[in-house]
Amino acid sequence: MTQNTYRESSPPTVCLCLEVIGAYVSWSDINLVTNDSIMSNLFLLFTSDVFRASVADCFTAILRKKMDPIAKTQMIENFIAVDYIKKTLADIFSATSNSPANVEFVAKIANLVNTLGIELIEAFKKLKSKAPAVAQQAAANSDYQVLTLVSNAIESKFTLLCQ
Repeated sequence: MTQNTYRESSPPTVCLCLEVIGAYVSWSDINLVTNDSIMSNLFLLFTSDVFRASVADCFTAILRKKMDPIAKTQMIENFIAVDYIKKTLADIFSATSNSPANVEFVAKIANLVNTLGIELIEAFKKLKSKAPAVAQQAAANSDYQVLTLVSNAIESKFTLLCQ
């Protein structure tokens, strides 16, 4: 991946690659972008101040892509579970720096968090509309478990979404 080669030598190239991924993800097969290689690199790049704003934009674009609601929920949960991302999200609103770079990053993170909430709610709505009307069906339990998973994801992000 280009990011591994140019991360140190040409950060602007990496940022442009992230921008291109975000721009073209809506036209691509989602599996080409949401694989372990791309996502682990994306999450790793978030740890660098140089790349984190570009990662936030790229991940926002990926989340807006139509995909299976369960896969989208799991991707959001994986993103939020990364320790550095959790810490950044927790610290972002208590930051006292008003530098232009920080303000830009806060705006990008706010857009990402908004997208997280919207996409989780949309996933819940899609799954609920597909849930069987008759609770006695064998699939009803698994549908209920999936709805509960997405509902719990929404509830666990509520504080973050309100900030």
